[in-house]
Amino acid sequence: MTNLKKEDRIPNNKIEKVCIHHMDEIVLRQTIENLRSILYQSVSNNSFTNPSVIAISQELDEYIVRFQQLTSPAKAKETIQ
Repeated sequence: MTNLKKEDRIPNNKIEKVCIHHMDEIVLRQTIENLRSILYQSVSNNSFTNPSVIAISQELDEYIVRFQQLTSPAKAKETIQ
């Protein structure tokens, strides 16, 4: 273990925020990949205008937007501060 001066250490609450942010990112990536797979399967069996295909696509869009918001440079700075 490195001997850091107290003022050089990262406070625990900041470490927890970064870890929570990272976990959210992992879960969102997995969810997005799962929905993409479901969407591909649905499209192979239905038309692009099928209500179920549209619903899955819209849900996927929402998760992609959440992921982009979570991983934007401005959000990353806010999480670490």
